[in-house]
Amino acid sequence: MRLLLFFLALTSLSTYSGGFVFPQSKYVYAKVYLFNVVGEDFEGVPDFDIYSERGYARSKIGDGFDLKREITDELSSVLLSGADELMHGLSGCYIPRHGIIYFDSLNRPVASMSICFECQRIALWEGQAIKPKDLDAKHLNPKKAEIQIGALQEILTAESIPVFDAGQGYLDFVSAQPELFNHNGTMNFTYDTPVEKYALPISIEKVKSWLGLSNIHFRDQVETKITAGGDEYYFRTLTGKDGTEFLFDVSGLLGDNANLSEAVITMPAIHTPWKVEIGMSLEEVQNSFETWDGIATPEIITVTCVTFFISYEFSQRTLKRISIRCY
Repeated sequence: MRLLLFFLALTSLSTYSGGFVFPQSKYVYAKVYLFNVVGEDFEGVPDFDIYSERGYARSKIGDGFDLKREITDELSSVLLSGADELMHGLSGCYIPRHGIIYFDSLNRPVASMSICFECQRIALWEGQAIKPKDLDAKHLNPKKAEIQIGALQEILTAESIPVFDAGQGYLDFVSAQPELFNHNGTMNFTYDTPVEKYALPISIEKVKSWLGLSNIHFRDQVETKITAGGDEYYFRTLTGKDGTEFLFDVSGLLGDNANLSEAVITMPAIHTPWKVEIGMSLEEVQNSFETWDGIATPEIITVTCVTFFISYEFSQRTLKRISIRCY
C-alpha cells in the first residue's frame, strides 16, 4: 500500500500545483461510521452524506471507528492528484456505506467524506458540498479512480473497518457485533438548581435560530386544547414534515412573545443550544456532559432540572429523538 500511495502522491505533485488537499479545515480527530446499512433507517432513500449542512445522516449507526492522524493523512494523500473522477463515480448508483467525519477541538464536524465502494464513488463536504469539475467522459480517467478507490479500501480494511461487496454483508456484520450497537437501560441526570446551558425561557425566535437551514419549512399555526375541567389553552405550534414539533403556550400572549412548552425533535438539521443534535452517536452525546458517572451504553438519557426536562432516545448507538418539557 505504501508504494501505491507513494505513486499517487508522486503523480499528483507532478501534475497538480500543490495537489488537491482535503480536508483543508483544521481538525483534531476523525471517525469513520457505517450508514445506509439498516433498511428501515432510510426507507429506500439513502443518505448521500454522512454529515453536511443538513446535519448527520439519519441512517448513521454506532459510535464509529477512530482514525489515527497517520491514517487520515494517508486518506488525504490518495486524493492529492484530484478527486473529480471519484466524485463523478464509475457507476450510476450511489449508496455510500462508509462516512468519515472530521471534528475540531470543540467536537464540531468541519468536513466529511462519504464513500460507496460498491459504486466506486465519493462525496466530499467542507462547509458546503465540493463539486467535481463538469467534465465529459473523454476527459475522465476511470483507471485513476479505480486505483484511488482501491487505495481507500485498503487503508480502511487495514484498520479492521468492514468493507463488503453488498448491503447484506453490513447487515450480517451489525447482527454479529451486538457489543458495538446494543444498549442497556436508562441514565438519569437530576439537577436541584438551574443549569446555565438549559436556561429558560426559550422563545419562538430562539427556537427558529436553532434551524440550521433557511429552506426548512415548518407549518406555523395556533391550536386550542381543552382540559378535562373545560379550561382552554392556546398553543402556537411549529411542525416539520418529519414529525418534529415545537409547542408554545400562547394563552394570553400574542405574536412571538410566547415561550417553549414542549418539543419533539427528530430532524438532524436542528442545532440545539446545548450542542446535541439528532444523528450524533451515543459517545458524542455522552461527551457533551461535563461528567459521566453511570451505565456505559444507555438507550435513554434523561436530564431533569428545576424547570426543564429532556429525554434523549437512541437506536444502535445513534440519537434518534429528543423530547423536551418546560415547566
